[in-house]
Amino acid sequence: MSKCLSLSPEFFGFLWAMERHPFLQSTMQFISENALFGKDDILLCAVSGGVDSMAMVSALHLLNFRLEIAHVNYGLRGKDSDADEALVRIWASERNIPFHLKKAGPEFHLDAQSSLQEKARDFRYQWLEKLASDQGIQHILLAHHAGDQTETILLQLFRGAGPRGLQGMLPASGLRKRPFLQHSREKILSFAKEFSIVWREDSSNAGLKYRRNIVRHKLIPVLKEIFPSFESVLQRNAQRMGHVSAAVDFLFSQLEKEFLLKTQPGKTEFNLEQIIAHPMAEFFMVELLLRNGFSFLDSEELSLRRKNTESVFRENGLGSRIEIRFPRLILFDSASATFLEIEIPDSSNQSFNLPSGKILKTWTDYSAPKNLPAFLCMADTNKISFPIRLRPCAPGDKMAVFGMSGQKKKVSDLLTEAKLSPTEKAETWLAEDSKGQILWIPGLRQAEICRLPENFSGPVFCMELLLPEEI
Repeated sequence: MSKCLSLSPEFFGFLWAMERHPFLQSTMQFISENALFGKDDILLCAVSGGVDSMAMVSALHLLNFRLEIAHVNYGLRGKDSDADEALVRIWASERNIPFHLKKAGPEFHLDAQSSLQEKARDFRYQWLEKLASDQGIQHILLAHHAGDQTETILLQLFRGAGPRGLQGMLPASGLRKRPFLQHSREKILSFAKEFSIVWREDSSNAGLKYRRNIVRHKLIPVLKEIFPSFESVLQRNAQRMGHVSAAVDFLFSQLEKEFLLKTQPGKTEFNLEQIIAHPMAEFFMVELLLRNGFSFLDSEELSLRRKNTESVFRENGLGSRIEIRFPRLILFDSASATFLEIEIPDSSNQSFNLPSGKILKTWTDYSAPKNLPAFLCMADTNKISFPIRLRPCAPGDKMAVFGMSGQKKKVSDLLTEAKLSPTEKAETWLAEDSKGQILWIPGLRQAEICRLPENFSGPVFCMELLLPEEI
């Protein structure tokens, strides 16, 4: 028997497809132009059983790539979910392709109802990335196509996304690769039917429960009727947004270098006076906040308050904080965001906004009253170590209370004795020096270290708690 006759029919099908079929040629060209992956790479393909992912793995199999299949069974559609799993498993088995399965547990079902699609996506991506890491695979393939791109760009537009969001999904994003991003849904369906590819329809895709489905079934048909070529225009604009995004990144990096004062563990400081004087001040501040997990509303508000001489700060949901402390703008990371620092004092006044809505004012003086009211704290600058840290109360905190001969008492007991509500306790911060000595619970008690000798003459570090209307 000749060597030629020993070749499989599938191999001859592959040769024919490569030479003659435009869909596969277009797919191969897109992979090459975007340098997505090579013929020697192992590709972990996310396959749901729907037409898009089944067409993707079928095309890549015909193109002779090395594949592994990953399927998630969420169990949300009962027997239909199991039938999807069976289809994908059998397809992989018939071609001797490794098959990986992840079944969502009951905790996913209980937690998923509020935003099902987002939670399912996050669940899937976390598993795919862990699986790829465990298997030493560098490419996770997703079957997103041009229609998905249109929906994504429209959703990003209505969410108020900037240039980065309006460029839509990228062909390559870290481990995630999208070799079908240039194909329309119609072309994918035509290819699947021509090659007799078997797939299963997800009935939830036809409903209007999810926002993406409403965009797909309601909004896009109307836009096509009014602007027949709107999808191609949207795709071109997405490419232009990619160029704009690159320009924004370049400009921001240049300004960041220009305004940077210093970087320390836990915080980065910028020259606020220099920022204010620059014509791109608002652009820089908005971009800085957006890139560090703050909302657009926070970024706009803080940008408008950039000329404040009083301390102003905002925290995001990730635990980071940005603070205007004129003449500096300070960005704290999540590990150091839950406190404010007062550095070596001078004669100038500083003000700090506390979470309770009250304001802490600090200054240096050379005289002090004999009896300190609870809203005022004064200490000999030579007895305390700077910087002073303002932070929330923590379990185990103890303070040597003023007037108790140095006896230490739990801060939690002091808060209880003051009959504070749980909310008030959560909003109560304390002041401690760099050695961890608690100096003051603003509005409640001072520490023994704040006791000043008779006829003491400065320098005295002063802190005063004020309501906003008292400023």
